[in-house]
Amino acid sequence: MKKKVITLLVVFLSVVVSGSAIAFFLNLRDPNTNVVTVVSDIDSREIVVDFEKQPVNTVEIDFESEEMARVTISADGEVIYDRTSNDLYRFCAFETIETDSLNITVEGNVEKLKLSYKTCTDKDFRVTSYFVADTIQDEGSVNPECFDVVTDAIIFGCVTFDEQGIISVDEKKLENALINVRSAIGEKDVSIYFNVLGPGSDEGISDWNEQMNNQAKKHTAAFKSGKLEKGFADLAEKYNFDGIFFDYEYPIEKEYWKDFNKFIVNLDSITDIKIGLAVAQWDLGLNYKARKAVDMLEFMQYDLFDAQGNHSSFSTAVSAYNAAKDKNIDLEKIDLGVPFYGRPSDSGAFWPTYKDYAEVLKRNNDVCETEYGEAYFNSCQTVYDKTAYAMSRGFGGMMVWHYSCDVEDVNSDLSLFGTMKECISDRKK
Repeated sequence: MKKKVITLLVVFLSVVVSGSAIAFFLNLRDPNTNVVTVVSDIDSREIVVDFEKQPVNTVEIDFESEEMARVTISADGEVIYDRTSNDLYRFCAFETIETDSLNITVEGNVEKLKLSYKTCTDKDFRVTSYFVADTIQDEGSVNPECFDVVTDAIIFGCVTFDEQGIISVDEKKLENALINVRSAIGEKDVSIYFNVLGPGSDEGISDWNEQMNNQAKKHTAAFKSGKLEKGFADLAEKYNFDGIFFDYEYPIEKEYWKDFNKFIVNLDSITDIKIGLAVAQWDLGLNYKARKAVDMLEFMQYDLFDAQGNHSSFSTAVSAYNAAKDKNIDLEKIDLGVPFYGRPSDSGAFWPTYKDYAEVLKRNNDVCETEYGEAYFNSCQTVYDKTAYAMSRGFGGMMVWHYSCDVEDVNSDLSLFGTMKECISDRKK
């Protein structure tokens, strides 16, 4: 195997290099990041990077094509990263270690390799999780240890409204879910929200675009009714909720955002509760006033399929960041959504839960065979990478759909919540 040895010595703005036909430059650095970028036609399978001993926790790699390729990183003879994917851009994150050398084995043609020294943040970082009420009706159905990482809990599936602006609440289901969540939270500082769902499309509409327009029209009628604002504020007060979340993924036409924006601003003016939205990053029409009124934006970066049939690959995290920057959205309001479930590579209507295949996937594999064929999940390593990426880019937090899909033991090596906890703990100052 051919090796390429790269020696990096960072002194102020100088780099000492050994190695042939390799160009180097030192990036301008933010206060929390020390980054050296290596640009070259790297054609070897093994790259050895030497530098002064210091903390390191990330390697970024740009590939030339979207082909399945494995990246393995070792330090001091121990493998610290191992993942195969087809992402053009790899954000390889691992537990911070003190070392003076990394051995990076790659498959595929590397365009650029970036070694990021210890990247930390002193900002608060949320983990928001949806709790589907139907799945947490029994006593003890919520593991208290999940709230060692979950900071914000959203109760889903109990509150709806129709196009006349009439709110319906399944009180028994909501109260049972709240009892179980609050019992598990105990004395921990966790915010609780209720999620609301609006009217669905009329029966008999098969075209997706027509369905979305039909739903958007019904939502608009409800927002213009003037009934919802006080109704939601009263509901939050009755059950002592910290806030409300809307699923608003229907207005594919820009015109439908106008009345929703007015509604959000009106709701914010009559209540102190937090307001959150679960949205698609490709469809976001909040105006300036509505953006100020909204406290949290959950970017639903799942059920988005790439050419290989992967529904929530790492590239969805990058596209969320790019969309937020393009639209000039406050990154601290955004939670990066990740799925605790899989989807078939043919995008069929099957949503297998992660916990049912965790033992097969192990920590590093995203794809496995299910009873409905091959399906793509987010493994522990992918969730770790996405969490680290979100922290490094200044997102406000992560969002999980949904709680009951993870393995029961949060302290298990295969727990996705546990993986988030490890990453956040390692990268918080």
